[in-house]
Amino acid sequence: MKIYNFADKHNDLDHQFGDYLNDKSIAIVGRAGLDDLDQGEWIDSHDVVVRIHSPVPYAGYIVPHEAPEWTYSPFVPEEWQSRVGSHVNVFYHKEFHVSGMEKLLPAFERAGGRFLGVEYSGNLWSYHCSEVRRLAPCRYLTNDHFLNMMDVVGDIPFAGSVAIGDILRHDIKSLYITGFPTFFTADGTLLPDKWVQKNRGMNFKNIDWLRRLCDQYDAITADSNMQVIFDHIPSTWEEFDIGT
Repeated sequence: MKIYNFADKHNDLDHQFGDYLNDKSIAIVGRAGLDDLDQGEWIDSHDVVVRIHSPVPYAGYIVPHEAPEWTYSPFVPEEWQSRVGSHVNVFYHKEFHVSGMEKLLPAFERAGGRFLGVEYSGNLWSYHCSEVRRLAPCRYLTNDHFLNMMDVVGDIPFAGSVAIGDILRHDIKSLYITGFPTFFTADGTLLPDKWVQKNRGMNFKNIDWLRRLCDQYDAITADSNMQVIFDHIPSTWEEFDIGT
């Protein structure tokens, strides 16, 4: 199943990535709404486990009580693994730092890690990710890919959408999506956060794109929390906008 064939730049690492995903079942795991889903074994049963922002299993990691809002820790404590699984083969993040590789890379490799991915190409330079490429196979998604995803989604794509679109450029067997999106409640309404409300069109169009994928392709499924949201939100942006 290959849904998108975007005209984009490819290098040897991209071809290796495509070969690795070929005809495999994929689980892609975000950060949202996993507390009540005991699906660690199900996630780990897939041929390839892809994670967005977090987490990479790491026995020594303790969640800080107070962490900056922008912090996306790459680690998850062992007690969470029954919910989110313990395998990770592909890890997308908005930034990588050489200083963090001492802990990240051994944990990533123990969990089955094969490829790191930088979600936005601009971050390759902003966060010195080019240095990380000397230490591990680290792909970065191009501006062309971002623009292609903007056209597909109909608005600015979230990091999860960018990563899912990247996976769907390859000939995979199936895709299970869990832990998306962050900004919707279980009844399909947006959180009252000012940023969320200001960007409600972007939020709706990203989740609506995921819904359309699941509706159109039998080999693409989503977790039960996402299905509830799919069932509750209106079918068009105009209806959604009127209701907010």
